[in-house]
Amino acid sequence: MHRIPLYMASEPRPEASEYITMSEVMCPRNLIECELFLKILRKTTDTVFLNFSEVAESCLNISKKCMNMKSPTVLKMTLQSLDEIICRAPSASPTCVDAIMARSVLCIKNNQNATACNDLLYYESLDPALKTAEGTIISQILHCICLFVNREYEASKDKLSVVKGLIENGTLADQSEVSPFLALIEQHEERINQARKNVEFCKKVQTQDFAPFKGFKLTRKIPFASQACDYFEKSIEKSGGVFASCDVPKGKIVLVENPVYFQFSAPFLNCELCGVHQQQLYSCDNCRYRSYCSMSCMKSDAEVHQYECTGYKIGLIPMLEANMLFRLFCEAGEYILPAIVDFAMDGGILSNPRDAWTFILEHAQEEEKTYNLVGELLATAPDYNLLTREKYTEIVTTAFRLSVFIYNDTRLAEKYFYLLPLVKTDLINVMAAILLRLGGHVLLNSQRDNLCYTHREGFNAMNENNEFENCGILPMPTDRISANVFSYYGVNAITDFVDCYNNVHDSIAEVEHEYPEKFLNDSPIFRFADRLHSICIQKYEIEAVEDLVSAETFPEHDLNEILQIFNTSQRCQLLTNIAKYFQQFVYQYFHKIESTLQLKSTLCVTLKAFRQNCGTKNIKAIFLPNGKVVGVTAKNVHKGEELVLCPDFARLRDQNRILDLARSEYFSFSTSIENENENVSNFISS
Repeated sequence: MHRIPLYMASEPRPEASEYITMSEVMCPRNLIECELFLKILRKTTDTVFLNFSEVAESCLNISKKCMNMKSPTVLKMTLQSLDEIICRAPSASPTCVDAIMARSVLCIKNNQNATACNDLLYYESLDPALKTAEGTIISQILHCICLFVNREYEASKDKLSVVKGLIENGTLADQSEVSPFLALIEQHEERINQARKNVEFCKKVQTQDFAPFKGFKLTRKIPFASQACDYFEKSIEKSGGVFASCDVPKGKIVLVENPVYFQFSAPFLNCELCGVHQQQLYSCDNCRYRSYCSMSCMKSDAEVHQYECTGYKIGLIPMLEANMLFRLFCEAGEYILPAIVDFAMDGGILSNPRDAWTFILEHAQEEEKTYNLVGELLATAPDYNLLTREKYTEIVTTAFRLSVFIYNDTRLAEKYFYLLPLVKTDLINVMAAILLRLGGHVLLNSQRDNLCYTHREGFNAMNENNEFENCGILPMPTDRISANVFSYYGVNAITDFVDCYNNVHDSIAEVEHEYPEKFLNDSPIFRFADRLHSICIQKYEIEAVEDLVSAETFPEHDLNEILQIFNTSQRCQLLTNIAKYFQQFVYQYFHKIESTLQLKSTLCVTLKAFRQNCGTKNIKAIFLPNGKVVGVTAKNVHKGEELVLCPDFARLRDQNRILDLARSEYFSFSTSIENENENVSNFISS
């Protein structure tokens, strides 16, 4: 949807204010088209979910039969089918509930007892009206045994008492269904009740609280920085930046930021609240898209997710990749509302949309009492000139379409802007201007990382096959400190440079005509959208997911030209196909096709203050597995010296969105956060 252009009388100008830009976009044609698009997305989504709910029960019956087979391929397909039922079938249906139970049984058969516990805990938290008495007893029995096998003996004993109480007090309609499980618990009862000492399994999570050198600064510009840091605005004499207020030794932490906003570009691989990656996930009861690792995370996210839920269900937010942007807008609403209320209490009336926009900016620039991430973003205009023309047009389009969705399909407009006496089009303009400014910051100040997860089975198999025998003796990490970089890595600098230059020169000559295709955005949904636009324009029929995966795309320039001349009817037909096939894109991720990947985007507002063009790069930023970002001095820093991030951080910037720089897949980034984490303590102590 992001590629279907808006009607614009002239090219949007990056130097213009966000309000002026969105005022030029607002016209009856764009508003009507956008509302038609939303209607198409809702209608198509309802049809898809209705069809799936009709076949879900038969899919579950087939899966239950396949669970008894021994073929690994069949069992894998069975698990995928159960995953799809659990995340996509109507949540308030016995089919979805039974699928959770079936998946836990399948995991137990595969000796994945810890994984089965997750499903059984989730099953217990569901509405009792959806479960049978037999299902409740079976789930408790299985959970009791899983806890015992996992050596959680005290919890297993407690669960055994619950099971015995259910058996004594319950009336079972189908005794034959429960009999095998009753026999199973009888076999384990004696062992569960045995006294065990010093063998209880206890998972201890070791966490380390990081505190910056001399404590936190807690100011707007550098809220998560050390007391040894001062921020100075840009002046005629020198550029603005963060400077050391005292001598800071090497290895000292000067920044500890805990980023809040994450964006996952593919569903059903991670908990979208805490970021946990696990085999089983559970989706929102309504949209059946946003995924969580537990009922606890789902409930914690419910207050905010209720406003975006429809946008997820119809695919608008995922296709626009506006996950992070929507959350930032909600934060902006919470930040702006008190100021509007105070202004109204003093008799002020913001009846003009331009005045409302000016008031919002002035409030953000003047508010210094407490730090607020969104306040900082609203107070600072992004440098849109760093974006390509295509990227700038794209965020303008996203801001407009998302603002129309927010006005029509959510209660956010009346929640945050009810005191602004503005007509519909004026209020959409103001909200779109806010979204455009936030969208610019998301593009320019976020980090993008590939999410790669190693499978232990493959790792163990590699060790068993002695794949590392021929590697020789690897040097100790301490050797790297004193070694010459060329000799350490065995690099012949001259010949390697010549070979590298020749290879690059030849490759540019060969693929120059393919430039637009080669530099496509590397997000899964962007790739999907490019393939789908090309397929729909060429009027190919899609009968299987493989048709989407293997589809060839038009060069970007040609595709944009074709989409630009489409009339409203053609655009609506194109969007109908996109909405229909978006569900097949979702299907890809249930079946984990090898050509797909997932990306995480993280917004760290404090790091922006450390990114200057000074020649001294003395701060290393490290992303930890718990989500925190730690900035450590890479050398001794003297008082008055500017603190600037090392190039390692710049490599991880969202390069594919800025100018015409090389895209991230052409850099050999570290995709394992664990490797960085292992080196943190060594780096700090060195």
